[in-house]
Amino acid sequence: MSGADLNTVRELLGHKSIKMTLRYAHLSPTHKKQAIKLIDEAFSGVEVTQKLTQGQAGVANTFVN
Repeated sequence: MSGADLNTVRELLGHKSIKMTLRYAHLSPTHKKQAIKLIDEAFSGVEVTQKLTQGQAGVANTFVN
């Protein structure tokens, strides 16, 4: 959640497989919501906040609410 990709974390921790790293990588609900907003923006080309105010939240509304 601090910005390092999981493969880098895996290497730094000395894990042989990404499965071990994922076992200990617990994302907060807020972090997940932010990721969903980024994905929604990337696929829609419209700011999520614009869409939310227009009542067309798409993917983000499904997970944020």
